[in-house]
Amino acid sequence: MYLFKNNTCIYINWIYKEIKQINKEDNMKQSINLKDTKDVKYLCSWNGNDIVQIHTKETLLNDYKDSNLFDDNDDMLFETMGNGFDNFKFKDYLKLSSKDEDFINVNFICDNMEIKRIV
Repeated sequence: MYLFKNNTCIYINWIYKEIKQINKEDNMKQSINLKDTKDVKYLCSWNGNDIVQIHTKETLLNDYKDSNLFDDNDDMLFETMGNGFDNFKFKDYLKLSSKDEDFINVNFICDNMEIKRIV
């Protein structure tokens, strides 16, 4: 993040690092009740566990609408790796899993993303 030269640039970088540290320290000061709302929630991870997030259908759409996650591509199927479920396109998975509690705690994997309905 380089906006100016010399000391101003160093100062901006220092502020940026301080804000990031404050945000880290503010996270998880208390427990999170995932059943506070009736929304179905998913545990999502990318690239192993480089990124781990909890989402609803709406937050997934908001955060990843500009990615290829919601593309209607026959080559991008989410698989269960032997749990007895069919393979699904992402939109179909979200539609079915949001209505059927049998999907709770079943991992689906596609390329570098893993998703599991948790509530």
